[in-house]
Amino acid sequence: MSSRPTTAPNEGAPPKMDVSPTGVAVAAGEALECLASNLARVRARIDRAAAASGRAPGSVRLLAVTKYTTAEGVAALMELGLRDFGENYVQAALVKQEETAIQHALRRRLANAEGADPVAESAPARWHLIGPLQTNKARLIPGRFASVRTIDRVKVSDALARFVGDAGLRLAVQIQVNTTLEATKSGVSLEGVRALARAVEATGVLDLDGLMTIGPTDGTPAAAAEAFRTLDRAAQDLEHELGRPMARSMGMSHDLEAAVAAGATEVRIGSALFEGLPELRADDARATPAEPASDGASR
Repeated sequence: MSSRPTTAPNEGAPPKMDVSPTGVAVAAGEALECLASNLARVRARIDRAAAASGRAPGSVRLLAVTKYTTAEGVAALMELGLRDFGENYVQAALVKQEETAIQHALRRRLANAEGADPVAESAPARWHLIGPLQTNKARLIPGRFASVRTIDRVKVSDALARFVGDAGLRLAVQIQVNTTLEATKSGVSLEGVRALARAVEATGVLDLDGLMTIGPTDGTPAAAAEAFRTLDRAAQDLEHELGRPMARSMGMSHDLEAAVAAGATEVRIGSALFEGLPELRADDARATPAEPASDGASR
């Protein structure tokens, strides 16, 4: 008599990925459940941090970072209700936008064909550039991105404005501020924020709605908190000068609590959403061979 295994065949295996009739993998079953659980944990962390700071639940927006995931991962997040996604690289985002639209349509078709709860027709994804923008890529932005979060030079602002204006559009933007003074990070200095804000305002087609920063790469929680408080003070100064509210985009998977405590209105979360889901993780270096490495704006 042959011996039988004492463990379940799928024990320790990655969550299941279904394959559509077209041969395209679609996150389903255990993978979707794991992603939903991760998303719930992230939202709970954000709400707890907001409550600890005396702020209302839901007062901090979640921007899902797609740098390390596939189109399948983005489409699965859309099924879970997310619509705003941040990508570090322009060319990678354009590819992922098209693939995500296909994935979302496939998910609806599979659900309807199998008689499961239908995935309803829904609003399209909104894509935000959260990595450095090269001036030679500015022409690719209008009509494809809801915002650019990384304006750090007048040259970039002017190039972007020219293409946005030529397209007859407007575009929301944020100024990236280097609050840690690290040479490896992009961003305007604190002293240069006001001048850059005036230059953005002068374009007439770029709508400045906030500031963005990245916490210290290898810093202590205290250092992260100080960097975030610095951005909050800069945003307050800009609010006083411009006479309107400014968003504070700061905080990632490892330091979102410190960011929310300092006044973040948005956190950018990537790795915490995809824990335990290697099949939904993409090789960032392979996906974007022609663009420079990011400075870490999207963990």
